[in-house]
Amino acid sequence: MNPFYNNATNFFPMYYETAKITNANIQAYGGSERMQYGLGLGYYDEGGILKGTGYKRVDLNASMNVVPVRRFNVDLRFNATLVNRKRGTNGGGSLSKAPSIETVPGDPFTLSTLLPGEGSAAWEAALENLRGTKEANRNVRLRTNFRLGYQVIEGLDITTSLSADYSVARRNYFQPSYLNTDGWSQSVGETGINLMVLNENVLSYKKVVNEDHNISFMAGLSYQYDQMEYNGGYAMNSPSDKVYYAPSGLPSYEMQSAQGSTNIILFKHYQSDMQEKSLVSYFGRIEYNFREKYLFTFAWRRDGSSTFGAGNRWGNFPSVAAGWSFAEEPFIKDNIGWLSFGKIRASWGRSGMHFDYPYLALGVVENGPNYEGNGTMSPVFYNGLYNEELSWENTDQYDIGVDLDFLNYRLGIVMDYYYRYTDDLLMDVPLSGPNMYTRQWRNAAAISNEGLEILVKGDIISKPDLFWRVSVNWAKNWNRFRKSYSGFDERGWVIGKPLNGVYAMLTDGYVNYQDELPIEYNNSDGWKSYMYGGTPDLYYTPGDYKYVDVNGDGVADYNDEVYMGSALPFAVVVS
Repeated sequence: MNPFYNNATNFFPMYYETAKITNANIQAYGGSERMQYGLGLGYYDEGGILKGTGYKRVDLNASMNVVPVRRFNVDLRFNATLVNRKRGTNGGGSLSKAPSIETVPGDPFTLSTLLPGEGSAAWEAALENLRGTKEANRNVRLRTNFRLGYQVIEGLDITTSLSADYSVARRNYFQPSYLNTDGWSQSVGETGINLMVLNENVLSYKKVVNEDHNISFMAGLSYQYDQMEYNGGYAMNSPSDKVYYAPSGLPSYEMQSAQGSTNIILFKHYQSDMQEKSLVSYFGRIEYNFREKYLFTFAWRRDGSSTFGAGNRWGNFPSVAAGWSFAEEPFIKDNIGWLSFGKIRASWGRSGMHFDYPYLALGVVENGPNYEGNGTMSPVFYNGLYNEELSWENTDQYDIGVDLDFLNYRLGIVMDYYYRYTDDLLMDVPLSGPNMYTRQWRNAAAISNEGLEILVKGDIISKPDLFWRVSVNWAKNWNRFRKSYSGFDERGWVIGKPLNGVYAMLTDGYVNYQDELPIEYNNSDGWKSYMYGGTPDLYYTPGDYKYVDVNGDGVADYNDEVYMGSALPFAVVVS
């Protein structure tokens, strides 16, 4: 036997190693009657079990609460986070051309154990990618919240707050020349910057009347601004594999001649992007309960988003909820002593979701071909047609539930049923010709989700020195594709059927004789196909399943698949 293959090699040590986690925190608190403060410092270091990976984080937290005068409150919170990751995703753009080194050279489960092991040429060659590539990911995130509160009279409070969340993600990646088929090294640098600013102003009021009636009211307005920025570039063919970055003076291009033509290979590339969006909201809520027994809540908010068309930026989102703690009723207390607590609750509410694409309603354009050395802009004819009618994706949700506790709270049952209907889902709709644009984004579909959840919890042992609680959670969800822009099934979704359906072809026993199957001829190519069609070397013969031609086109293929069931699981959790 060839001694080169006479081995029993374990390839897992090539990829994986034992790693440790270090987590340390120190906190300090202090203050007086009118001022409290806190300061904390944390350090987290997680070594990656995949060689060459790892994650480190340093956190600084500070808080201060001051009451300078009676009824006036000032609260300040600050958090700073520094993260270093050896390998990770790019900084937010789509520039990176680097290969996925975590999956090179292969899967330890599939590599032959007959190959030579550690210290051999084969082993060292397989590790070149992990050793040769260099990557650094550094993230800085700063978050702060400044809040002012004033109590006008007892129960009436006014608060205003300003929050900011600023993060910078930087990624640097280097691939040496010997890992490139053309012999060029590559250095990639990316920076993603995100900024969120939020201002909230709230007026709240609470009142208890005759110890029976509890009333609360809240109204406010908020403004949120988001900015996403990306800058990235790469350079290739540095003079040395020891130069990990791209200093000035590197070559910009190379001329290559092949088969009588000359091509220009660009060694440098840069791109940048900046997007903005804003959200303005008005909101309010009224709550009332009588002796904590009859409960009622009504809420309403109105949101305006810059991501929608000019005539549909505003959406209204009301909600209402009611509850009845029937265990507090005298006829329950006097006759059902083993019932410790009982409550029925129901709610309905509407919510909205705005798009991740800030400028979708305005139409999408991209860089076009150069004209006489000048850059041009070109519409995205595939799905970039503007649509001023784009609006919120609205979801109506209904909930009903029961909370029960028995035997002095030793046994508890919680049951919930919900139904959620989402309308005006965003979908790129094909356009009929003649039209240069082929598709357009529209609010054009609807889906539904409903589910039932049951939680049973019980205290098996409840003693001062020994406590044992067991809980069982049962859950089932159903979803449906409800409608489409065309009124017909779309993109594998069947109206009235689950989104995650399982589809397969129906069978009618086995093929006993070839004559049982229809034949499709292609005279120009000179072949015939039994039942399957389209491919002369793939056809059904005696002994195969006899598939049903559901649509009656004479061919049994994927177009004849029918719904078989839902892929959504039935979940049971015991803890």
